[in-house]
Formats: sequence, structure tokens, C-alpha cells
Amino acid sequence: QTRFIFKTSDLPDYTDTSISAAMQLRFEFTKASFIKGGTCENVLEATGNFPAISACQFSSKEAKITLLTRLQPNSRYSLTIKLLLPEGRVASSQNRFVFTTEFEEVKVIEGTMSPRDIIYTIPNAKDDAEYNNNYRERGY
Repeated sequence: QTRFIFKTSDLPDYTDTSISAAMQLRFEFTKASFIKGGTCENVLEATGNFPAISACQFSSKEAKITLLTRLQPNSRYSLTIKLLLPEGRVASSQNRFVFTTEFEEVKVIEGTMSPRDIIYTIPNAKDDAEYNNNYRERGY
């Protein structure tokens, strides 16, 4: 599980009533992935007056979380998502993501200026990519 903490800016788009499309959050990952699904089972927790979630779509490398109401400007939010880290040894600079707040299929409000690093990964005893079927090297 990975917790994302973000703060919205003071852009007027957050309160623009001329756009009737639903607001959504979009996460796009380079190495980490999700369990594919059209329900919100990968969202584990949302705090900080987080709006109600109306729908979720998880593909292997992208998550779209559609909100029932809008995020507020200059507000801090926290969202915990079930995220599958890549197997094997991966540098944090390779394990990156892009995050945007947007009006669904209409307009991007704001997002990360460049891809953000998540965390490096190292092989563990359960990592088949590193150890194949050699159980003597795994530490069992």
C-alpha cells in the first residue's frame, strides 16, 4: 500500500461552475502496477475531508478515481492505494509516477511538473524474477 499526500493549488478551475464534468484523479506509473478492476477495492483509505468517490478504474499502469464532489482549492488530501511494486532490483528513478487532477475527459487542472520517484525495490526471498526456483539461495 502506498499513501499519496497532495495539496491543491488556488487555481480558479477548482470552483469553476461552467464545467459540469466530474472531477477525477489520475495516476500513471512506469514500473509499479495495479490489480486491474473497475471497482474501488484498490483504494484503502481517503482522509483530509476527501470527497466521496463515485467510480474507480484500474488498469495495469493507470488509475482513474472519479469524485462525487470536487476537491477544494488550497486543501490537503491523503489517499492510500494498493500498489504492486515491481519485481527485482529497480532504482527509484525508474519506478516513477505522474499525478494529475482533472475534469473527466475535458481538462487537466494541474499535475506533477515531471515524473516523481516512488521508491527503489530490492529482491526478497519471494522474488521469482531474482531467484527462479533455487530455494537454497532464498534463505528457506
